Formats: sequence, structure tokens, C-alpha cells
Amino acid sequence: MSETILEGYNRLLIEIGLGVDLIGNDDNEAVRRAINDIVHRVCIPFFEERKIPFKEAILVIDIYTPNPDNVRGKLVTEALPVKPKNIIIRKHLGGARIPGLHNYIIASIVAITIYVPKRA
Repeated sequence: MSETILEGYNRLLIEIGLGVDLIGNDDNEAVRRAINDIVHRVCIPFFEERKIPFKEAILVIDIYTPNPDNVRGKLVTEALPVKPKNIIIRKHLGGARIPGLHNYIIASIVAITIYVPKRA
């Protein structure tokens, strides 16, 4: 999906989460936990108060993890409790890969930015 879709939208919220997989050396698990970190501490009454369907929003999900090519986009969207019509997933090299007891500890950072139509 082209990012020119963001023209005509304003940023409403940027939230950052951290997820860690302690024993599985699994970027997907760390990313899923980072998304859960965000989801479980954010409340956004804006959509209901302005009577804007959440489907009209655009989510941009930036994923920073040691092995970004291993992250499955479907896993990312499945971790979201509600989904707008448009989701942009961008994967970046980042996070941390730390030697653990038997494997590596993977730490991933996820930033979710919510965009709303400028008319909102």
C-alpha cells in the first residue's frame, strides 16, 4: 500500500510498545507481545465522541526487531483487537538480540500511529 494514502489525514496518536521473547529466539512472539503492550494500555474515545467509524482510520505499524524479514504481517494484524480498512506495516532492523541461557532473547519495539481524516 502506498503511503500517499496518508495525504488528507492527521496523526491522532503515536503509541510505543516493547515485547520480549525470553526463550524462543522468535521475532514474531516479541512483536506480538509489543502490540499487546500497546493495546492493553490505550483507550481512545475520540472515534466514538466524534462519531467517526474506526474503519476510516489508517494504522501505520513500525516494527523494529533484529530479524524483520521473519515477521509475518498476518501475525501483526491478528494481534489487533480492532482493525481499520487500511493498515501499513513497515519493518525495520532494530530491537535487540541478547544471548540467553539456551538461545537468544529477542526484544522488539513496535510503534503504532493512528491517522484520522482531516475532516475529523
